[in-house]
Amino acid sequence: LGSALGALLSGVLVNIFSLAAPFAAQPLILIGAVLLIGAFVPASKPVVQAAHAPTHGRRTLSWAVLRPTLQMLPMVLAVSVARASRSLLLPLVAAQLGVPPLTLGSIMSLSFGVDLLTFPFGGILTDGYGRKHSGLSSLCCFAISFFALATASTETQLWQAS
Repeated sequence: LGSALGALLSGVLVNIFSLAAPFAAQPLILIGAVLLIGAFVPASKPVVQAAHAPTHGRRTLSWAVLRPTLQMLPMVLAVSVARASRSLLLPLVAAQLGVPPLTLGSIMSLSFGVDLLTFPFGGILTDGYGRKHSGLSSLCCFAISFFALATASTETQLWQAS
């Protein structure tokens, strides 16, 4: 869902405003997710206790398991929208700045590689401090990177922002 919304939102914003508009809009979406998480996600780590009610051979999904997942949905959706937007627009921005295709491929590989390398640290933060704190910090970092992408006007700035 986030990938489809990210591509659509990016296309609409580029069509109406400019190529930088989606990058400028992403921090607002991410900040909205930060506010939702701040309001609805508890600060402490959830304690999921096994239900002792008989299931009579049926599998049941308890609210204690489902609730934390639903609470983090705004963050997951916002990050999916942002990643889809970045994948769609980074090549267009690079072309506008005159960045060669090999350099663009290197920038995108670095960007996605950093994403991949930070996932374990996000898990460690979540285990140590809970979903709320790790989610808020990661969304804020993501918002800063999108603001940097919106203001990038040189190849060097594009490397730094990615």
